[in-house]
Amino acid sequence: MLMDLLLSDIVVGERHRRVLGNIPALAASIQDVGLLHPVVVDETHRLIAGARRMAAFEHLGRETVPAYVVRTFAEAEQYLRAERDENTCREALLPTEIDTLRRALLEIEKPAAQARKQSSNAERGKFPTSAKGRARSKVAQVVGVSDRTLEKIASVVEAAQVNPEAYKPVVQEMDRTGNVDAAYRVIRRDERRQAWAQNYRATVPLDTMRPIFGVVYADPPWEYEHCESENRAIENQYPTMPLADIQALPVETVCMSDAVLFLWATPPKVEEALTVLRAWGFRYRTCMVWVKDKIGMGYYCRQRHELLLIGTRGEPVTPNPPDRPDSVLEAPRGSHSAKPAQFYDHIEAMYPGIPKIELFLRGTPRPGWDGWGNQLTP
Repeated sequence: MLMDLLLSDIVVGERHRRVLGNIPALAASIQDVGLLHPVVVDETHRLIAGARRMAAFEHLGRETVPAYVVRTFAEAEQYLRAERDENTCREALLPTEIDTLRRALLEIEKPAAQARKQSSNAERGKFPTSAKGRARSKVAQVVGVSDRTLEKIASVVEAAQVNPEAYKPVVQEMDRTGNVDAAYRVIRRDERRQAWAQNYRATVPLDTMRPIFGVVYADPPWEYEHCESENRAIENQYPTMPLADIQALPVETVCMSDAVLFLWATPPKVEEALTVLRAWGFRYRTCMVWVKDKIGMGYYCRQRHELLLIGTRGEPVTPNPPDRPDSVLEAPRGSHSAKPAQFYDHIEAMYPGIPKIELFLRGTPRPGWDGWGNQLTP
């Protein structure tokens, strides 16, 4: 329904847009050609869209403004679609403004969504599969972004509402640059770190274990800042760990005074792996190379190998010449993050009879080895 409303009767509420842009230019356009798109409000006269137009009318000294009063999502969609394509006198929607519209439109759509839920034959208490995301998709179409972008914006804004001290600057940067993905990565990174910390609270602390190990074998869950797609992110396979937390692990406390470290590193993580090696009290000596049968991803070259760094502390003995393996091993890739069993064989031949521990073990310890990690299977 289109009607003239007093500007003073419209409830603006909290708006994310603090700087409304060139209001005099918009006011001049309205004065010249009229208001092309009335503001949009709900039945309680709460503003859904049109803060700049209201400011322009105030600038012109007018007391009323044409407004569409909407009762359903379909009515709101009809009017907002017409406004989606920006013109020269309008400012592009900020991500936080898109979220404001999302919440307002979802509130309008809620009765229809509930009706779909009740009329379905779905299991009680479970939203029908065919209707999942329908309201979200409709909102995304109206504001002109993808469903996934809408979800990411909502996640960032909600995180800032829960923890404004930590994430208000992230929201501000998202609005300044329009880069939703970068802001969302910050939120997801912190979520993963919290999950990691929570998972490891139930793990036996390293510094409570006896210092009996002469061989340490480790495949840290390196945290990657970039990934070509979310579907291929490391975090979809297992929780990653910040570099500082890996470095801080008291690995020295479980080692004998003379010990050897075998530390896995993908090519992009070699520099970080060397800092970890040193932080754990070891000195870099050499490395082995695993050449895979299948090519992987990479920003400069597509990777087909991983490195096993070898470091020592104290004065461990070197392996007997017949037990020194070839530094290059060609073996097929297995399940995600799994390393070829041949490396266990090599290490056992190099250092027979010496107590061994595998850190960040995902699964069951190898016979004759101890294991440590939050994905260890007893």
